[in-house]
Amino acid sequence: MADEPRAPQLLDIARRALLELVPEVDARHHYTLRMVANAMAIAAREGAADDVAQLDVDAARWSAAIAASPDPLADDALRTALVALTRARLAIANPRVLG
Repeated sequence: MADEPRAPQLLDIARRALLELVPEVDARHHYTLRMVANAMAIAAREGAADDVAQLDVDAARWSAAIAASPDPLADDALRTALVALTRARLAIANPRVLG
């Protein structure tokens, strides 16, 4: 077991430090700093997620199921799985949408 803090916590610490600098820098750099901070937050959530690799496997599997289905919109199991997959991805990329 690795010592604390782990990668997600380190990214969060670095992100907060970066955001503290935003008021101190030239206004033309605010967007760039916030974009970097947002990327760090996504990376931290991804690093903390238990099954990120499984999301890629699931996405590939469900993509194949959509391609193979004569009417993917009528397939309740497929729709349920895609909603779950989308929610899992949003929890990493933009959890406020779920909120």
